[in-house]
Amino acid sequence: MRLFYAVQLPQGAKEFLAKIQGTIKNNSIKGNFSFIDNLHLTLAFIGEVDERREKVLREILHTSFEGEKEFSLVIKGLGNFKRGNKDIVWAGLEESQELLTLQQILAQNLTKEGFSLDNREFKPHITLGREVVLKEGALDIPFSPFKFTVEKISLMNSLRVKGRLVYIPIETVNLIKGKKT
Repeated sequence: MRLFYAVQLPQGAKEFLAKIQGTIKNNSIKGNFSFIDNLHLTLAFIGEVDERREKVLREILHTSFEGEKEFSLVIKGLGNFKRGNKDIVWAGLEESQELLTLQQILAQNLTKEGFSLDNREFKPHITLGREVVLKEGALDIPFSPFKFTVEKISLMNSLRVKGRLVYIPIETVNLIKGKKT
């Protein structure tokens, strides 16, 4: 299984991002764009694991997030990571101390259990497309920030179904309702 931890986005946020993504597609020469159901915010990528380690990862999900309260995030801005002559295109987020704290707790719990994580600094983003070749000014898309509530965090499985990449939650923690910032 190829696993990662993610904030699952509510439908309204996915639809908002899909509209922006459509504009980016029209302003691109080519690219592989994420399906709306696959839009998410990765907290930690684990990679290939066996069944025994999967069980530990499920436990870490609960240890890290059970009892935590819902919080808000704001989608704000677009950007890209260069990979050769192609780009990974993403939607950015307003800085959130709640998100950073939860990601750090997760990273500490994973390290404690012997999982090695990427040493790069956590840069929260939602991937909209990979291997994108952008036209000039393709990301100059004005939009109002979009606020949404983080309600659940999941351990996700990445697999191919009929040649299509699909992300399936295999374990989810629902955050406690009440705190909306």
